[in-house]
Amino acid sequence: ASKPKNSQFDPTDLQEMADKALVEALCQIKATHAYVKALGLVAKALRHCEADRGHFVLDILEQMLHSRSTTATTLCHAIIQAAVKHSPFSADAAERATRLVVHALASYPSSSTSSTKPSSSSTTAPTETEAASSPSSASANVLPSKSQRVSALEPSLILRVIRVFQLHQAAPHLDHSLILRFAEAVLGPLHEGADKSLRPAAAPAKATTIAVRLLMLFNPHAYDRVVVVSRLALMDQWQLALEFAEACSHPTQEHVRCELVIRASEKQLHRLAHAAASKFALHHRFPHVAANYRTEKIRRLVAKGLIEFAFIIAGDSVTDQTAILTHLITNGHVSESLRWQGRLGLTLNTGMSAEELERRIAEEESRFLALPWPATDTTHVRMVDTQEALDALVQAIWGSLSAPDDGVIVTIDGEWPCALFVRSEPLSLFQLGVGDVCFLLDVPAFPLPVLTDFFQRFFSDARVFKVGFAVANDISKVNATFELPGPATSIVDLITIADAVVPGWGRSLSDLCEHMLGRPLNKIQRVSNWARRPLSAAQVSYAALDVWCLQQLVSALHTVTRAKSNEQQHEQENSGGTQEAGSAANTSFQSTNTSSPHATSTSNEQGQEAEAIAAMAATSATTATATAAAVA
Repeated sequence: ASKPKNSQFDPTDLQEMADKALVEALCQIKATHAYVKALGLVAKALRHCEADRGHFVLDILEQMLHSRSTTATTLCHAIIQAAVKHSPFSADAAERATRLVVHALASYPSSSTSSTKPSSSSTTAPTETEAASSPSSASANVLPSKSQRVSALEPSLILRVIRVFQLHQAAPHLDHSLILRFAEAVLGPLHEGADKSLRPAAAPAKATTIAVRLLMLFNPHAYDRVVVVSRLALMDQWQLALEFAEACSHPTQEHVRCELVIRASEKQLHRLAHAAASKFALHHRFPHVAANYRTEKIRRLVAKGLIEFAFIIAGDSVTDQTAILTHLITNGHVSESLRWQGRLGLTLNTGMSAEELERRIAEEESRFLALPWPATDTTHVRMVDTQEALDALVQAIWGSLSAPDDGVIVTIDGEWPCALFVRSEPLSLFQLGVGDVCFLLDVPAFPLPVLTDFFQRFFSDARVFKVGFAVANDISKVNATFELPGPATSIVDLITIADAVVPGWGRSLSDLCEHMLGRPLNKIQRVSNWARRPLSAAQVSYAALDVWCLQQLVSALHTVTRAKSNEQQHEQENSGGTQEAGSAANTSFQSTNTSSPHATSTSNEQGQEAEAIAAMAATSATTATATAAAVA
């Protein structure tokens, strides 16, 4: 493609020779690894081509259509895409592209062999001759056969050529009956009065998309657009049906959009029906669509545990409120339904006697893990919302740390309102479990400097082992509000411990509780409105349970870890080993002490617990790196 100055050949002849050699080379490509090199040659040829680039691209297409290489179609797509940068093309090239498209479209069968309507009257198996021409063979006729494929464009290439050469604008004389013929080969008969319940033959989703795109580009007149929407609905091509209905923007075509809403409602796709009715301003014609969508949305919210947001959606509608209460009972949350009945002043007729309700509530309580004392027991559940209560929390954490090498375990968790309730998601409640006391720190109740001092001291003190589940999320929330001066110290994430000690336990805190403690957590309050004050009794119980169960998991995981360590030592003693496992655990523990000297044993109970969690983290880790990750 280059033009040497002192050449004995005519540059035009050189160009033609290079193009011809390139086309021949492309037709010989059979290996995938040759794609990149071949496309590089095409791009270079397109850049240096002085003749009509459209003709050059069409030369390649026509030659490759006769190639039986399996890579021909893929290369054609890439070549056309590369040619887009060099458009527009000449009118002659557009005319030639039109002839190529017409030839391709004419190779498709008519709609008489492309759709079927189920019939129960005929049970006799067709003969081979009948099968070849009967509607039941339509799925084989939707796309060209192999013999047709080597002489005509693939459906996807038809659409790409039309768009690149802009044939829907540059070739208005293109016979629209061919476009319609292709669409009917995929979707079935589309003429006025065609049976809308006729299910199209099985066709690749790509062929269906291309057929609808062609109808939208050329907009032939002699077909029923309502039938197209109905057929797409039968094929579950809802997004494509929505795009097609949107293209039918003329006021006289509103019935096409209505058909989409009707079909979606019949399939109980209430969200889609509502979206279509809203998009096309059809709610005045289908008032039931909004009500059905509202009911479906409430049902989904309850199933996901978004109870409070479901009541926000319900508003003052007693019907919707009753539906939510009923869904709660159906999903096994009887006590939550009764709590909301009392809050709303409603009495739901459940058809159950008082004894049956009590039995259902007892079954629900026995199914989930619960606190050993009521949430109203201020000895074990303390709301920290005053300076006096904050001082008591500080004393509980640091009061037992009299010696430099003392340690204390504090289980932590945080709660913040879901974005459904507030614009931002600031930390609203921070729970701390110290021994058998659960402290609920009410973050909004204190000035920012007061809690900043507390959190900076808490997270920087290496003597305080902060134990949590996916604890990085909680720390990031604290850091976003109170700006910790440095990385938090002595952090223990129970996920790391559980993965090493009890593989296959699950992935959530509820899973771990069920695996280790025998019962899961009831997470229905997880996405409640934590920004509202005062907190409900159910929220207080849920928040306290989160840090209490972490304390129980610490003990359970330590027991398992110690049992495994003793078992390994016993096996090695019986086999005359050198107790490498015990030495490794001791070495890991010593390395932990090197980075955190405050984790050593003390005479007090809190110090023993701190030693236990440090040793558990050390023995569960398989390497020093894993140990350092488990215990900061």
